[in-house]
Amino acid sequence: MMKSLHRVAVLLMAACSMQSLSAEQITLTEAGSLASTLGDRATTMSELTLVGPMNSADFATLAEMGKENLKVLDLSAALPAGDSIPARALVQARQITSLVLPQTTKCIGSMALAGLSISTIELPAALEYIAPKAFRDPQGILSSFTLTEGNQSFTLIDGILYSADGQTLVLCPPAREGAVSVADETVRIENSAFDYCKKITSIQLPASVEELGDESFSRAESLVSINLENIKEVGSNTFDGCSAFNGQNGVLSLPQIQNIGGYAFSSLPIVKVETGDALETIGESAFWMCENLTEASLGKNLKEIGNNAFHAADNLSKVYCYAEVPPVIVNDYNAINYIFEEEGTLYVPAGSIDAYKAANLWERIAHIEAISGTTGIEDLLETDYQVIGTEGGILVKGNAPVSVRVFKVSGVLVKEQTVDSHEQITLQKGIYFISLNGEKAKAIVVK
Repeated sequence: MMKSLHRVAVLLMAACSMQSLSAEQITLTEAGSLASTLGDRATTMSELTLVGPMNSADFATLAEMGKENLKVLDLSAALPAGDSIPARALVQARQITSLVLPQTTKCIGSMALAGLSISTIELPAALEYIAPKAFRDPQGILSSFTLTEGNQSFTLIDGILYSADGQTLVLCPPAREGAVSVADETVRIENSAFDYCKKITSIQLPASVEELGDESFSRAESLVSINLENIKEVGSNTFDGCSAFNGQNGVLSLPQIQNIGGYAFSSLPIVKVETGDALETIGESAFWMCENLTEASLGKNLKEIGNNAFHAADNLSKVYCYAEVPPVIVNDYNAINYIFEEEGTLYVPAGSIDAYKAANLWERIAHIEAISGTTGIEDLLETDYQVIGTEGGILVKGNAPVSVRVFKVSGVLVKEQTVDSHEQITLQKGIYFISLNGEKAKAIVVK
């Protein structure tokens, strides 16, 4: 009996000894000294409270500990350099399930706390900025934020983090599920705000939201529904990995869109794209690998199409481009894509057919036709005016004063003047688009 009691006592003493090794408070007097202070103990600790100055080297030590046994980390009394958690500070420290941030933290860098296994975290009162991807969480473990009283930079609405003024949605916890209604008065969805929100199925945006940041909904793989009718700006990779989102029954409608970022809608299972006249630019590979896409409608103010904007959208057969002056294509190889050049049909304003056939890269498209119901500058020319390409310029003849605008193939306005009845306008050799009284542009060759 006595032997058994002695054995139990020995085991308890050993357990207490191990506990003292695994749970400890360390006070640093010099930043960068954590590794040397801990020595071999760094691999065995499961709980640590750190006090005093620290820098990126100390965060690197903690990150390695968090990949081993460290589960509970209290930094509330730590003093990080610059009052910042540096980029990638604790990235992939997956063993950490509980984290208390330094009270003085003003900034959390990109990927600083990515890949941890924390389900909740309190944001300090001093915190002013959270970089995109700071809490990237592919496992969808982080379910909630709390704010220390006195924080003046952020607010929580329905569990989602917003800027204090409510105009920017900063971050949604990746573990969020189901439907989300974005708060009224929100104007912008921040970069990576819904990154890896794999279980969200629908998002309702108020009419005030106009801008979607880079990767704002990336990898939200269950997202089926989101209203985009008031969106003006879409960043790069915005819907990357949103494999379930196909617009509304296959139609991606963007009536107010002004600029579409690179890879913004790449690989989506959409069938048709509709844009309005506000559209000015389409970014690189914006609709790359949209294999189900068959039709695209592009507004009349489109000025630039990025490199490979429709690359690998191999089923695209109809493109309606309402721009009178052919948009610049930032590409050395093809206009829409190689298959479209041979098999697809480009529909443009009636008066712009010659302009597209003469424009760089557009001329490679075999089938260019007039959009039904449009009229061209030819109608104006047949009745009132003549525009003749001459050596060194153009000759404009008419029965009444006419406003003449001359564009380069790139769409740059090079001359604008009023001609009374008969006047030569001097131009350098090349191809130009001439617009009379604001009507559709006609291609003219100057020798």
